[in-house]
Amino acid sequence: SLQNFEICDRLLQIVWSSGKREEAISLERSLVKRKEAAFGTVNEVTAQALSNLAAHLQVLARFDEASDLLLRALEARKSMMGMNHPDTLRSLLEMGTLLCNLGKMNAAEPLLRGACSGMTEVLGSSHADTFSSMEALASLLRRTGDYIEAEPLQRRVASGRDAMLGATHADSLMSRSNLGVLLLVRCEF
Repeated sequence: SLQNFEICDRLLQIVWSSGKREEAISLERSLVKRKEAAFGTVNEVTAQALSNLAAHLQVLARFDEASDLLLRALEARKSMMGMNHPDTLRSLLEMGTLLCNLGKMNAAEPLLRGACSGMTEVLGSSHADTFSSMEALASLLRRTGDYIEAEPLQRRVASGRDAMLGATHADSLMSRSNLGVLLLVRCEF
């Protein structure tokens, strides 16, 4: 039942938090297989399990494995909910961010642009997930040298998070720091 899986998820987090990373990954792989058997491969419970395992694999620098799982989660969500569902857009953001972190900018850019425009349309321009997608796109643009397009995005994120979360919130501080890095790279203070 779903309740049993929720208990297993909590136990898995305890194993992960205790530092037993490899044991947790093994347990999580088993849990994903069980969820696929119980709910199917095109199901939100399964898609979330794939995303969670991918996040843990990224912590362990197993990026290729994580990429495969994120792609499966994205495809499942697109099939179930369509491209403009918030969960599908979050999967698009996760996949784009991973590709960006791997230095695959050409592959990452259309995914991050899609996540950013989709979240803006579906969730609004002042939603936390929209800010996350904008910041990921701004980071990619900064890393590829497109400072002109990156700066207004990063400014919107910094001012939006300040307004939404307050100037001393960790996300607000990080967004302003990222803006500072961008301006420093451009040599503008």
